[in-house]
Amino acid sequence: ASVQRLLASLQGSEYGGDTIHLTIRWDKSSKPIDSQGAFLSLRENITNTLEWPHGTVTTYFSPENIGLRQAWIDAWHPETNNEHAIILEDDITVSPAWYAWYKQAVARYPAADSLSLQRQQLVPEIKTKEKPQGSLADMEGKHFLYPLVGSIGFAPRS
Repeated sequence: ASVQRLLASLQGSEYGGDTIHLTIRWDKSSKPIDSQGAFLSLRENITNTLEWPHGTVTTYFSPENIGLRQAWIDAWHPETNNEHAIILEDDITVSPAWYAWYKQAVARYPAADSLSLQRQQLVPEIKTKEKPQGSLADMEGKHFLYPLVGSIGFAPRS
């Protein structure tokens, strides 16, 4: 299942000795009760067998189907003004170096309230006198600050 691939990629990532607390939020399936057996079995298997040496694991099971929008809204409620979160959809995998990139981005853009952890798909143009037909496509492989809501991977800060 997709969540297993995501968890495997997270387990294979480098965290530089940082403590990383993992929260897994399970939304109740919208499918009829009789077809949820495989989902419940998978959820129980992952919950009972997951090894996470980087910190604590907290699991939350929604008692009713809340859908994607509400799941994102409910995903994180900071308790202090100095917290970071990384919210990932279950159908992705991450690079082993994603966390190092994230820490560098936080250091580079300290005033940003959040970071998107997904690849830029749009190619907005930046026109200047020197390059009237300029495009961010010329920045291939480089990081840049651009306002974009992340719906696959998102990293808000309190």
